[in-house]
Amino acid sequence: MAELRLLERIRLIEKEPHQRGKTGSSRVVDSIMLHLRRILNTRQGSVSTCLDYGIPDFTNLASSYSSASVAELAESIRKVVRKYEPRLRSVTVKFNPKSDEDLELSFRIDARLATDDGSNVPVTFSTVVDPAGRVDINE
Repeated sequence: MAELRLLERIRLIEKEPHQRGKTGSSRVVDSIMLHLRRILNTRQGSVSTCLDYGIPDFTNLASSYSSASVAELAESIRKVVRKYEPRLRSVTVKFNPKSDEDLELSFRIDARLATDDGSNVPVTFSTVVDPAGRVDINE
């Protein structure tokens, strides 16, 4: 259960006391995905106790983007994931130019899941930044 965040562990113990101490890789990936969704939908400067939590406001980026601004957004995503999601190692973020929507930006996050036994399981997340600046994440 150490792979889950503290509040998730507390909720799990309350909801499913018989599951205490048990984890599954899908539960860990789901937890990471939820956490990434929170991080990437938080704008830097909006959390007073940690001003660099989240990503910069790129609201207007999706409608008029350049390769430099896309690279800047990818780097911002990579930095915040590396800093605030300790269960992931070797994080890379790549722009995916094949998006179904013209006004959306798509990125792929590749990383390795750090496990208790020392093995590193590869994981990939797909992210889409919509025109309003919201980020959706899928496995």
